[in-house]
Amino acid sequence: MAVADRTDVLVIGAGASGAAVAWRLASAGVRVVCLEQGDWVDARAYPHWRADWELHRTTDWSAGSRANSSAHVTPSRALIFQGILAGLMALTGTFEELTNLFVFAGWIFYGLAVVALFRLRKTEPEMPRPYRCWGYPWVPVIFVMGAAALTVALWMARPARSSIGLVLILSGLIFYRHWQRKVHHRVVSAVQ
Repeated sequence: MAVADRTDVLVIGAGASGAAVAWRLASAGVRVVCLEQGDWVDARAYPHWRADWELHRTTDWSAGSRANSSAHVTPSRALIFQGILAGLMALTGTFEELTNLFVFAGWIFYGLAVVALFRLRKTEPEMPRPYRCWGYPWVPVIFVMGAAALTVALWMARPARSSIGLVLILSGLIFYRHWQRKVHHRVVSAVQ
């Protein structure tokens, strides 16, 4: 019997979200095959394969982003916070609710990214533009209107969950203002 005869669904380029879909389908009894691009992961690349991995585990990583080496400075505190937040959201909602929340937040930022391009064209007219949009400005305007319409439609369909997502997004502005003040204070202190 061929693989095609034993397969109900083929997921190509699964990634993280495709793996979640494949898991959900497989747990429902659907026969799933996932195809990925790229090489196999070399297990020796993982730190625990080194003989001294326990020593490096305690010395190579720090929760403070500035404590890591300059080549790999990551916002580890923000990533830890985001992981905790994602875990809480996963425990309190269904897969469909989480997907709707992700789509809601994603389309807000897709639309804002295109609006930022309009502003960039106005404030930096001499900046080189290696990529051009066909039908500018009408195609981006239609995209922004579509993103806004999708966002409003999702909000109307799920007002409570979408409002929670919007509050979480807007709470980032509070943290941004706080850190901007700290940076401004450091710059002023350094100049004086």
